Amino acid sequence: MTQSTQPPRQKNESARLASLESFRVLDSASEAAFDEIAELASEICQTPIALISLVDRDRQWFKSRVGLDSTQTPRDLAFCAHAIAAPNEIMEVEDASLDARFADNELVTSSLSIRFYAGVPLVASDGAALGTLCVIDREARKLTAGQRKSLKVLAHQAMAQLELRKRIILQVEESSNQIELKNIDIDQRNAMLMSGHDLVGFLGLDFVYRFVNRTYLEYWQKEAGEFIGKSIADVIGRSSFEDRIGPLLERVVRGETVSYEGEIDFPGKGLRYMAATYSPARNQHDTVVGIVIRLHDIDQLKKTERSLQASLQKLLDFSASQQQFIYILSHDLREPINSIINFSSALKADFSSELSPPGQRFLGYISSGAGRMKALIDDLAQYVRLDQTDVALERCDLNDIVWNVLADLSSSIEHNKAIIHVPPLPIVTGRASLIRLLFQNLIANAVKFHKAGHAPRVDICAESRETEWQLSVKDDGIGIDEKLQSSLFRAFRRLHSQKDYAGTGIGLAVVRKIAEMHGGRVWIRSAQGAGSEFFATIAKVPPHSTLVNPEANPAQ
Repeated sequence: MTQSTQPPRQKNESARLASLESFRVLDSASEAAFDEIAELASEICQTPIALISLVDRDRQWFKSRVGLDSTQTPRDLAFCAHAIAAPNEIMEVEDASLDARFADNELVTSSLSIRFYAGVPLVASDGAALGTLCVIDREARKLTAGQRKSLKVLAHQAMAQLELRKRIILQVEESSNQIELKNIDIDQRNAMLMSGHDLVGFLGLDFVYRFVNRTYLEYWQKEAGEFIGKSIADVIGRSSFEDRIGPLLERVVRGETVSYEGEIDFPGKGLRYMAATYSPARNQHDTVVGIVIRLHDIDQLKKTERSLQASLQKLLDFSASQQQFIYILSHDLREPINSIINFSSALKADFSSELSPPGQRFLGYISSGAGRMKALIDDLAQYVRLDQTDVALERCDLNDIVWNVLADLSSSIEHNKAIIHVPPLPIVTGRASLIRLLFQNLIANAVKFHKAGHAPRVDICAESRETEWQLSVKDDGIGIDEKLQSSLFRAFRRLHSQKDYAGTGIGLAVVRKIAEMHGGRVWIRSAQGAGSEFFATIAKVPPHSTLVNPEANPAQ
């Protein structure tokens, strides 16, 4: 296999690292503004993992992360370290296992099994590429044009938040004497510096401005002299102050922190949806000495939220259409297919001898074609119906499930003289009917795809991992070419002709769907001519599930 390449070091690496250090963000606490961006990236791109990653000298550190426990990884393993080499481009890797740069990367070959990566560099105003906003999946895939555009927009917002955060730190430090920060407890000062909000201001107890940052001035389209030394009532108008802001500030003076969301019409920005927080600034004696104003512009987030709500409604509408589709599959289409099967069987039984050899052959085509169509309709309806199925937790004895599957497949097993090895299996938590369907598809394939003239051997296994069960079905059959494995679990993906091996190409897609419904994933280890081993995991406590058996507990 090709040796993975090390991430390139930029010619201006020392300047890039100096720029990164100037942001004072490495190893900082989590901040909602960045977490929201990562969550949106994950939602829009439909990936389980999204990161705001900053590439340091020997590591990549995650300012925000979704779907990943680690806070950092070595730089030599970082996809993002490759991405920042081209600061003006989005780097998209559809299948890392087939990419010479990453094929042997530990993040690809380990249990994390990264396959898809897309990262947009975070480029500072001085031109330094600090890191990326990236999305990651364990399945090979490709972003749509709309997802690529959205990812770039979110990356721009993430960089803007970093620049804003840096400005706030510098400006508050420079203005500490003006706003009497020397009297504020050090923790309160740090809270101001780390706020991550767009607009920051400071009021004395007389509601007079002592400090506003540059962004505050940009939104209000005013000079600093139009704020400093003036009361907030003079700036926003006496009526607005008395009706809305004044009562809130009185609560803050009494020690409360007040937050709200709403639209504000700024002279410099127009009508914007803002998240506002007014919090008391305290000195070392815990006495309130002023009021910190933090305004965070969430207008784009609100627009995205409305867009997501519209998308959700489309999904609900699609679900209704899907139910109608299932009905059509189950009734309207199955009925004429059954008629073709029944009449062709009757024709073959009663009139086969009267037909010429070509006629008998054509009748055979009709009969086998109708049979394949019926199998396709049944499998398709089963696959679509999974989306309407909840994972109701129950105690599942895998021994009972597997032996029942083997009984169902006994005809195929006997016909192919298959040898099935089943060790004692554990008791797990899940939906028994779905887990049975998972094993049925995997075992049926293991028996079916055997070498000509060779009795297949199938080994079934279940191993305990920290938070999940790893199920596997191993055979010594024909194997699968490595180039074809990445798309194997997609619906209608067939690797062989109907003449060689019957089937609809939906079985492995069903396996993947069932594993994901149980909080797990699927993958394969195989080589052409050397057999295959299919793996599926199920979480010991499947997510988004309903407990229907109080005694159902994950086996340890």
